[in-house]
Parts: sequence; C-alpha cells; structure tokens
Amino acid sequence: MSEESGESYVEELGEESDDSYVEAKRHKTIKCEYNGCLRKHLSRHTSKRLFACDFIGCQMTVSTAEGLRRHRRRHRSEPMWKCSTDGCVEMFVTQHQRNKHQTAVHNRKPEPKRAYRCDWPGCEWTGAARDQHRLQHTGEKPYPCLWPECGKRFGRTEYLKYHMNIHNNVKPYVCHWPGCAYSYAHLANLHHHVKRFHTK
Repeated sequence: MSEESGESYVEELGEESDDSYVEAKRHKTIKCEYNGCLRKHLSRHTSKRLFACDFIGCQMTVSTAEGLRRHRRRHRSEPMWKCSTDGCVEMFVTQHQRNKHQTAVHNRKPEPKRAYRCDWPGCEWTGAARDQHRLQHTGEKPYPCLWPECGKRFGRTEYLKYHMNIHNNVKPYVCHWPGCAYSYAHLANLHHHVKRFHTK
C-alpha cells in the first residue's frame, strides 16, 4: 500500500460491524493494499462472491449488490445511458459507448487509462488488462463450460457467457432498428449487424 493514500479504519473489540470480511480485534487497523481504496471497496478484494447473476446461462458472481446491479446491465440490449452533453439526446447500451461518443462528437477529454507492462520475458505489451493478456502467453483457459459433454474452456468470462447463450438458445442482444427483428447470442454480432446494415 502507498503511504500517501492513508485509507484505513480501526475497529474496536465488541463493536458490531456491517462488514463481515473484517476480523474484529482490539484496535486492529485495516488498510487496503490498493492505492486509493476506500473501506466500502474492500469487499472487491475478497474471494467471497455472494451475489450471483440470475440471467439464463450467465454464471457471473460478484462480491457486492451494487456490482450485481451494474453487471445485470450487460444483459440488456436497450440503450440506457444518455449523453446529455450540450443537450444531446443520444442513448447508448453501455457507459463505455457513451464515453466514446462524448469524446468523438463533443470533444470531451478521454479518461486516462492505466497502463501496465507485461512481465512475460521478451514481451513488450502494455495495456490495462494485464491479467487477460497474460493468458495469451500461458494458454490457460480457466472458465469451463458446464454443459454436459461440451468440454470447451474459455479465457474470459464473457466468452463463456456468449457460449452458454448458444447452448441455451438465448439471443438477448436484439436490434432495435425500426422494422428489424434480428437478435444475437453474442453482443459483437449485434454491433457488426448494426454497422453492416444500419449505418452508412
């Protein structure tokens, strides 16, 4: 932990706590090892994932109710993020799409991305998703399909989710273009469809 952040709290012996992941010991100072981390955020660093997504075929679990609420937005295909910059009324399916729009159309300064360097010998990659990148070197696919006799494995949870949509014959990503009735099991296929058929 960085000494500058100073994010910590003290819990007295015998006091009730709403945070079950903290051991109550006399004057034990709990500090998050992640720079700038707040007390509420500590639960993200535990392995307890008590909240499970109930969407068909999705096996995502998260550690907070707020995380589950945010995750569930991914299953919706209707736009719910409004731009609202300079009176703009454009709507977007994800916050990321809205931010890209605001940067491209309204000249909003893009948010800086954290850049990590790959620690694999000889690799000069830098980017935000270092752990996902590392799977390319190891070939590890830690997320197995639990469908009987399938046996496929995936390196990312979202790939498993899209794969499960195929097993369950679920196509949650619906094109909302007027008069278009196409739907897809994979979000990227919907984006490809919209670009190919509905944009000039």
